[in-house]
Amino acid sequence: MTDNQASADNDDSATTQSPRRWGRATALVAGGLVAGGMLAGTVTALAARDDAGRGGTRPEGGGHAGEEPLTGDIASQVVAAALAEYPDATVVRLEIADGVYEAHLEAADGTRVTVEVDESFAVTGEETHG
Repeated sequence: MTDNQASADNDDSATTQSPRRWGRATALVAGGLVAGGMLAGTVTALAARDDAGRGGTRPEGGGHAGEEPLTGDIASQVVAAALAEYPDATVVRLEIADGVYEAHLEAADGTRVTVEVDESFAVTGEETHG
């Protein structure tokens, strides 16, 4: 085999593998873009639903010193008790403060309400905020 033939053979293998490599890379990038777009769309849709829909949960930061966020089964029961009093409200945040469960709500008319719930999940007090 001459040097020219060896060089030609190497060029042929490089050109046949190159489109395959580009095809694989393109497929990986395209797959990543599709997956990223689907994730972004899902997050946007959930945020829009929570902002527009009443009776949903829209957690916010905030709170005061000594208040801890509620999660899990306790949070679910506090939400149920608070929304029984304010069925068209949106839950802003849930916390425990000084041994009292608090559900911070935004009522359908835009009024902010803090509903206090005891350990048996009975509403024990309410505080309306402007």
